Amino acid sequence: MFAIQCFILSNSNVSLLFCDRVIVRTVSHRVSTRVASCLLTVAGIWHRVSEIDSARAFVCVVCAIPLCAVLLVTVFASRREWIIITNYIEYHNLNMDLLVSPASAEEAKYALSADIIDVKKPSEGSLGANFPWVIAAIKDMTDKPVSAAIGDYAFLPGGASQGAFGAACAGADYVKVGLMFDGDEKALEFIQAVTRAVKWKFPEKTVVIATYADYGRVDSISPFDMAPIAAKAGADVAMIDTAIKDGKSLFDHLNEAELTEFTSKNRALGLRTALAGSLKFDDLPVLKRINPEIIGVRGMVCGGDRSNAIREELVQKAIAMVR
Repeated sequence: MFAIQCFILSNSNVSLLFCDRVIVRTVSHRVSTRVASCLLTVAGIWHRVSEIDSARAFVCVVCAIPLCAVLLVTVFASRREWIIITNYIEYHNLNMDLLVSPASAEEAKYALSADIIDVKKPSEGSLGANFPWVIAAIKDMTDKPVSAAIGDYAFLPGGASQGAFGAACAGADYVKVGLMFDGDEKALEFIQAVTRAVKWKFPEKTVVIATYADYGRVDSISPFDMAPIAAKAGADVAMIDTAIKDGKSLFDHLNEAELTEFTSKNRALGLRTALAGSLKFDDLPVLKRINPEIIGVRGMVCGGDRSNAIREELVQKAIAMVR
């Protein structure tokens, strides 16, 4: 599975083309003029080449090719409209990434076969924050991405921003926060603050915004309302978890069709999707059909009870099933 993204920093109009997980952002503003300028330059070189003998013409043509490439890059990267085009390919072997959430550095030893190691403190909530030294210790244990939850937050953008920055400084590659409140304007202010707190010093790090499948039970914002706000605020991943850990799972609140729609809409917004919430092994075939970029588990690999310790053989079983 791959995604190609072109990030354009300008006032240009950006059109989005989607094909499954392929996201191509193309710039339309003044591109035709710049391409025309490049073509005229190439035409001028060709005209000069036609006036000399064939041997020298061959040398000129060979030399002109890299020069034209440099010219194209220069034209598209003007001072007034700096265009950064980053083509990256993420290979996931056509699979979802499995995120596993240990509660301690000791427990993390049994989760290292997961794709993403997620640091949280289950006793402090669905997305309970762990200590910064635990994040750092787990980061030192693996070359794989480390995620850190910073809490299920009421509307406290200042406090959440401090927590997000602290998690990023401690070594988290993914910084994850839950929105335990309602209101679109509040959500925008909150997500912008958290995103800025991370990207301010760590633009390469990933901001995950989580809402809850059981949002009606905790009077928080709907995941479907959150996602476009998260995209507008510059976050990277829209996540659904469950707020109340009472045995009810993600699928007790949202069905396959709703989760597929959520995932598809996120791709259209340029967001990745993470799904979690008391998932079971029996849910994995359905999740593979929905095909989010990330699935998050804890209870599944603790033998069904998230308060128990992670079992390495269950992590490996989960990895084998999502592959």
